[in-house]
Amino acid sequence: MPQGGCKPGGLYDLASKRWQDEQKALVRSLFARADLRDTGGIREGFEKEADDLVSLYFETFHAHANPSRRFWRALSVRGTDLRAGYLSHEWRTLLWKALSRYKGRFFKIGMVATYDSSTRTFSRHWISVTVGPNAAAWGERTLIFDPWILGHPKVYSSSDHERGNWLGTSFDEDIGPGGTLLDPAGKGTGGELGPAE
Repeated sequence: MPQGGCKPGGLYDLASKRWQDEQKALVRSLFARADLRDTGGIREGFEKEADDLVSLYFETFHAHANPSRRFWRALSVRGTDLRAGYLSHEWRTLLWKALSRYKGRFFKIGMVATYDSSTRTFSRHWISVTVGPNAAAWGERTLIFDPWILGHPKVYSSSDHERGNWLGTSFDEDIGPGGTLLDPAGKGTGGELGPAE
């Protein structure tokens, strides 16, 4: 994990700046994999939106990652999977709310989870960022924002991340996120579910 830059607007050292630039380059690389004629896009606009999304991701992580919260939560929750102070569904919700400020035209944001229909439970959660008109859980045009895995803001390609079988694109403050169950090919097979706790 690169050091420095613990808060948005804080002083970043060279390694942190380079790390953030690498994550931006990964999102920018989707330009070559997408036919942007469908969205009437140009490279400069696409790259600006890609950089803005990664900046929001980093700002959200640094605003919420809290070693002391992680310590106290670990003592009180005992044995749960806290990373940088939060469970995976908490990181998902924090990122979803922050990324809701994104009003661009090139990317669609989705909440993804692993859902076990036999026990009716969710086990893991993350955010997907997809080029095109529809959010997707995975694919060549989709990248994953999942700070829970390593406890820092890394961008993953779909092939480097586990697959989810639930995709949500709406969030209700009272009932939580609604979503659709996916079959192994990624096609929707179920209706809206919620809340995903």
